[in-house]
Amino acid sequence: MPILSALVKPRFIVVHAWPVIPPRKSVHYLIARDGTVDQLVPVNKCAWHSDGHNRDSIAVALESFGPLVLREGKFYSALYGDEVTDVHDGLSHGYRYWHKFTDEQLARLDEIKQQWPDLELVTVGRGAWPLDLKTV
Repeated sequence: MPILSALVKPRFIVVHAWPVIPPRKSVHYLIARDGTVDQLVPVNKCAWHSDGHNRDSIAVALESFGPLVLREGKFYSALYGDEVTDVHDGLSHGYRYWHKFTDEQLARLDEIKQQWPDLELVTVGRGAWPLDLKTV
């Protein structure tokens, strides 16, 4: 686990879609599929989640398998191989199908956003598609 360091004035809320927190990564908030929110890092500390916005962002991860592949009529995580049933159909980043976020997750994300109304919701790389977020 990285050493906690002070967070500089945040400019963004960076949203990730991860089934688990990857090794050597951390986020301020993890939102489970059922809407449960766990705060993993104090918001006055830096979470190590991206290659450029660790010190100027609040990090939120939505539990999700991300991009999906269709094999023999079933959907599977392109990254982990698990079968997935909640599917969003829309082409992005080379994938047509994505693990759909739940209404509960989106409601909790909105509540977190309301705590920092001046911060923009963004993503990095593949990030949290299919949410319509600017990539930084």
